[in-house]
Amino acid sequence: MHLTEYHLRISELKAFSKLYNEYESTNNAELRNSVSSMSRKISAYIEDAGVGTYLNDANNGSYHIFENIVNGNLASKELVDDRVYSAVGVYEYRYAQLKRKLINPLFWAGEIIRIPFHIMKFAGFNAEKIELSTISKIYKFIAGLIFVIAAVFQILSLSGVDTKFVGQSEAIEILQPHLQQ
Repeated sequence: MHLTEYHLRISELKAFSKLYNEYESTNNAELRNSVSSMSRKISAYIEDAGVGTYLNDANNGSYHIFENIVNGNLASKELVDDRVYSAVGVYEYRYAQLKRKLINPLFWAGEIIRIPFHIMKFAGFNAEKIELSTISKIYKFIAGLIFVIAAVFQILSLSGVDTKFVGQSEAIEILQPHLQQ
């Protein structure tokens, strides 16, 4: 999920909570329709966050908190708010985690290494299965190793350390005529 999707879900959950609380205090028919139409999507958001939408009650048995939320709902206003804001907390945590990931260069290195698997998935192959194969693990190891070595050389060269390896100047002299053509 992207940052914008997390932000959208957080704002929709909060808007629903505000709307539901206003409906509960006024019983306005227009608010009732809005709450009813939003409840299915909000319930899906809450379930995607891993927060339960069912309640086991000794008197009423097991029931879905958001089904018929405006038609004699068995759940209290506090319970609905608890579930909504639990989901908000989960999405805010995931949002913060994703933001931290996006500024981590190692995350991007991993994504660059995984580009062939993204292409395979786009082409219709089972990229997860391919990615777990031995040859793919070897590829990821070698690509990761090359990335680490390149990063070390880049850091050293930016630090002013001479990073020419033995034979590099000789190789450049041999290739120089071919590179100028």
